[in-house]
Amino acid sequence: MKFLSWLFNFSARHAGDMRRYEKGKTGTRIFVIILLTLLAAATLGVEYWAISLFSENFLYGLLVVIFLFIPLVATTIEFCGFYSFVGFRMFFWGVISSAARKADKKIRAKKAAAQEDIPASEVTEPDTELDHSEKTHKALDLVVGILGILLAVATIVLAVSFIVSR
Repeated sequence: MKFLSWLFNFSARHAGDMRRYEKGKTGTRIFVIILLTLLAAATLGVEYWAISLFSENFLYGLLVVIFLFIPLVATTIEFCGFYSFVGFRMFFWGVISSAARKADKKIRAKKAAAQEDIPASEVTEPDTELDHSEKTHKALDLVVGILGILLAVATIVLAVSFIVSR
């Protein structure tokens, strides 16, 4: 019974994956991009193999579709959809936190100027560059999000085209 509750509980299955992605650096995002692409390519390869098996041995092709192609399609859609969600979430979180840090730096600079009795016209804008410790991976998160959606939709189209072609 615990297996079924784990199987149908999306957040329980992917909570660790989400934490690893959020804490990860550039290498984690590149690894996810590679994994998304490889999983989609494997699904395409299994579809091609299953189509060729149908022409040679229908029963063997049917077994490959049932036990390999359908689970691989479901896994690919879930994996791509999950990392698309996480990628977009981290992208928007990075954009919002960067804007908040910039606004906070401006407020601190104005308060410091007010305490030192410097006219507001002489206050220079604070350095808006992110510190090394505050670095975000917004561009890679956006790539992961877009690639995840594209590959999930492509996998759905691929599965439907396979069903229609048979």
